[in-house]
Amino acid sequence: MRSRRGGGGGGGHGGGGGHDGAGGLRWLLTYADLITLLMVFFVVMYSISKVDTKKYEALSRSLNLSLLDGQSANSIIDVSEVAVDKSRMLPSEALGGAQGSDAPGQLSLKQIEVKLEEALRTAGLQGRVAMTLEERGLVVSFSDAVFFDLGKADLRPESLEVLRRVGDVIKLVPNKVLVEGNTDNLPINTFLYPTNWELSASRAVVVARFLTEEAGLDPKRVGATGFGEWNPRYPNDTEENRAKNRRVDLVIIRSAAEKTSK
Repeated sequence: MRSRRGGGGGGGHGGGGGHDGAGGLRWLLTYADLITLLMVFFVVMYSISKVDTKKYEALSRSLNLSLLDGQSANSIIDVSEVAVDKSRMLPSEALGGAQGSDAPGQLSLKQIEVKLEEALRTAGLQGRVAMTLEERGLVVSFSDAVFFDLGKADLRPESLEVLRRVGDVIKLVPNKVLVEGNTDNLPINTFLYPTNWELSASRAVVVARFLTEEAGLDPKRVGATGFGEWNPRYPNDTEENRAKNRRVDLVIIRSAAEKTSK
């Protein structure tokens, strides 16, 4: 009797000990699975260290399917709340692709002014062109004699190369361009130009057409207007001042971003 009780008790204790031992190890399996998933998660996060919403979306879908049975309501990552910090991207990424240093949109008006000065100096136009940075943008003022004969609106042959060089520089930025024609107050009354309004407007249109049709500027960026004698920079009391008032202004309009940064 004693040996039978001892054997039964020993067997019961041994069986119970084996059961308890197996139960105690189950949490290790769950813990190992969790650690493995966490490791995979952080490896994937490291591999996509660049901010890219497409990769976040792919990661979110993959995790939903593998961890949450595709139940989007319990998604670990809400892609709609992922903010792309473009300030931490390279300039080419922020602009949507690799671009050269002279790609449109990367140059300030001051840099454009410097490039225009170089182009005009090469063309030998020192003293006949004035550039000023105003609230509305960069104003490039050409004496009318650079482009036109007195009382006419046909571009002089020697002015064509000048306009091409100017157009090549302006193409480096996406800003809009306004061509403004101006005259002095001496009256004109011809068949083509009954007043200075017609003369100034015709000159502006001729320059704008050349910039778009020959120099390659996008016509959507370019506008033309004529002020006649009503927008003088100097009093029309001397021939020297009248010559300064006869001009064509190219206005590279300041972008909204540049206005904000001022």
